[in-house]
Amino acid sequence: MKKITLLSLSLLSAFTMNAQNCSELFISEYVEGSGQSKALEIYNPTNQSIDLSDYIIKRYKNGNNVPDTELALSGLLEPYDVVVISNGQTEDMDTGFGFVAQELYDLADIHGTGDYATSPMFFNGNDALTIEKIDQTIVDIFGVVGEDPGDGSGWNDDATVNYVAGPNYWDAWTKDHTMIRKAGVKKGVTANPAFFNTALEYDSIPQDTYTNLGIHSCECSTVGLEESSSTQVYIFPNPTKNGNFRINSSSEFSFVEIYNIIGQPVYRAENIRLKKTISVNTISFKSGVYFVKMHFTDSKEQVHKIVIQ
Repeated sequence: MKKITLLSLSLLSAFTMNAQNCSELFISEYVEGSGQSKALEIYNPTNQSIDLSDYIIKRYKNGNNVPDTELALSGLLEPYDVVVISNGQTEDMDTGFGFVAQELYDLADIHGTGDYATSPMFFNGNDALTIEKIDQTIVDIFGVVGEDPGDGSGWNDDATVNYVAGPNYWDAWTKDHTMIRKAGVKKGVTANPAFFNTALEYDSIPQDTYTNLGIHSCECSTVGLEESSSTQVYIFPNPTKNGNFRINSSSEFSFVEIYNIIGQPVYRAENIRLKKTISVNTISFKSGVYFVKMHFTDSKEQVHKIVIQ
């Protein structure tokens, strides 16, 4: 066991390394559910299979600078596919903290030991997590290693707001929520951030929502789609609570399509006047994750994720 005083030199150097887009594993979904219903989804953004035995999940509990538990992964992860890892405690241990939901457990490909002392899958919203290679190279960080954002609380999207847990959706995204990595994120966080801005790379949806586990939408996996990379698209609010949102684009687009999580088209709007802003009303849609496909006048396309609550 490493001493708790300092990070090792190799770990310090790992925090400063930069990753190339679509070249390394990263966390695509984070589940901080009720009881012990905790899970991570990890995405392979490359066009090659990746041997998971080269990787480890580590937990940095309550602001510690060194991990207290770790989980070695195994198996082969195919290109543009995900692996789901869940907590392994399936029975009530009379601790008052519950156990993992059977639905979530069944969705997972890999499970933790079910023992708090030996598994990083017993995490709360104030615990930092990393995916590291066996040589301690960090490929993604969730949270801030060495920072405790508050007992029983978590990180949010505004450094000026106190980290207070509770029913207010905007206070602590990493507590009592599922968080999904945005489609435009193409690599993990390899340098320990000064502040974990949750809204920068993640969408947050209600606690105990597992409908998106097992699939991830990422621009790395776009095959045969010529993207308009110079065009900036903004969708807000995202997530949307009432089904109404706006799309702003820096380029003219001809029409917009929306697909559900299984790829079925559910909405189409023509942009006859070629405005760069359009309002979308999906109030009749069920809650869930959808994909907005923008068709630009230069025949290029972009796909973005929208969460409807």
